[in-house]
Amino acid sequence: MPNYDQPVTSARQASEAVRALAHATTKFGDRPGDMFDVMGDMLMIVSSVATIFQNLARVHDEHAEHAVTDDDVRDTYAGRARAQAAARYLRKASRDVADSYTSADYALATTSHLIWQPDRTPRAPRSTVRPVPAARRANCDRPDGPSL
Repeated sequence: MPNYDQPVTSARQASEAVRALAHATTKFGDRPGDMFDVMGDMLMIVSSVATIFQNLARVHDEHAEHAVTDDDVRDTYAGRARAQAAARYLRKASRDVADSYTSADYALATTSHLIWQPDRTPRAPRSTVRPVPAARRANCDRPDGPSL
């Protein structure tokens, strides 16, 4: 059940769901047409991931003044710098995911022009080798030898 107010719980549930999806996508079996629906849902997931990275970057920026290092010094200046660096990396991750969204969107558009035909009983491949014509047999029955 979706939970819009608890990010930790939602992240754990989403992680498990995406892990299950990764496994399930190895088993389309004889239904390759189902890929189109999965690809559409994946675009929604990728779009959400880009937004999540942006949200995480914003939280790092908004709370950077409260960040301290995790050592004995508890340095606030270094903590703020690290929070801001993490925010920059998260914004880059968001851009990278957005780039993957573009590629996946092109793939979905291309897939939309495909029709998946059911498997047919495989036919034996036609031979590309021509049969060698039978050689003329020499007439060895003649007393004067073979005729040419």
